[in-house]
Amino acid sequence: MKNDGPLEPGTGVLFQSAASAGSDPQHNACVGNNTGSIENLPLYAGGFEKATEVLLVSLGIAPPSNARSTWARGRIEDVMVYPICYCARHHVELAIKHMLPLAWRTFKLRSPNDRKGLSKPDIGTKHSIKLYWGMLDAICKATDKRLEALCQKLLPYIQDFESVDSTGQVFRYATNSDGDELHLETLDHIDLAHFAHGYAELCTILEDLRYTLMTVEVEAECGSFAGPSGPETLRRIADALPPMNTWSDGSFSETKTRIRRQFDLSANSLSTAINRIKTSRHLSLRVGVEIPIEGLSRDVFERLHHLYAGSLSSDSLSEAERSALHAVLQVGIPYVMPEEFDSFLVPRPETDEAASQYDLERDAKHLARKFARSPDRIVASLRALGQPTLLREFEDVYADHIARLEALRVDQANGFDDFLDGLGSA
Repeated sequence: MKNDGPLEPGTGVLFQSAASAGSDPQHNACVGNNTGSIENLPLYAGGFEKATEVLLVSLGIAPPSNARSTWARGRIEDVMVYPICYCARHHVELAIKHMLPLAWRTFKLRSPNDRKGLSKPDIGTKHSIKLYWGMLDAICKATDKRLEALCQKLLPYIQDFESVDSTGQVFRYATNSDGDELHLETLDHIDLAHFAHGYAELCTILEDLRYTLMTVEVEAECGSFAGPSGPETLRRIADALPPMNTWSDGSFSETKTRIRRQFDLSANSLSTAINRIKTSRHLSLRVGVEIPIEGLSRDVFERLHHLYAGSLSSDSLSEAERSALHAVLQVGIPYVMPEEFDSFLVPRPETDEAASQYDLERDAKHLARKFARSPDRIVASLRALGQPTLLREFEDVYADHIARLEALRVDQANGFDDFLDGLGSA
């Protein structure tokens, strides 16, 4: 397959010689016209053969008795460069194609009534990383500033791959499909140590982008965003607002104008943000309104506490109360956002497997153990949910468990100090 026009210049974040990268030349792989061979096809074939051997050995599989003595051994940079770079490039292509549907779903959640000139990405059979990155970048820009920033961080690496292999065939075959154009003619060496460093950075960015996409999707499902920004902007807007009981004052209009300028929001975006702040438990407290959690009270905490002590039976808590307790427990997990609280208050599923899992998570004895043994998790959750009243009631009912946990931490800290003192006197 011939390239459609000249390749764009590379950035050097992945493909450089050891001389250009300033590193040890022992990991320089000779490529293109610098291989010392009139044809490179045997090198490509040998590279994928050697890669197979190395992968098998990496699994702890001993070389077969009938294998050559060079099985997975020797100076193999000049042949391994092809499967290494091919696998890396294919990984990036697949990773971006995988993120495109997720990005599109997230964009539609954030902009249900405005496609902003975008259309659903067509993930066909082409192999241009730059093409698919461009689709992803456009969607990320239209969705969230965090996504836009991460997608832009990918660009130098995408550009380097595109400058060397825009078709996905360069590290796979020695020549183009017509056999009249040698691949990698513009390169003499590829420093695999330099490539490894850049590839590791690239993998980190891809992973950060994927997890941020998943986070933004959850935020969008919960309605926790303002304009092109996420929950942090909503929190800052809430902190910039006066108490809700003063919003009828004549000065509130001036306050909204100031906030719009500060956060670069349209009137509609700010109105939507204010409505979300008023109706979200964890945000409404910032404007002076505490929205109670239905089904939770001091009485529920007391019954749960007695259940743990064995003085009450499991049926002393209703299904609604157990679901609310389960939701509080989930929000106490570090990566779960308070916006997700209501998503845990779902009805019991109809399928047997899902219903069984539902029952296990909301089992009264299970919840009683969790609340008693991890009171710090409950405290963190109630704070995140904007529930000062429930927090005071929980801390009162579970005061003995909280004190016991604090004493245990002090003992552990003292024990570690004693250990360090012992090391110093040894």
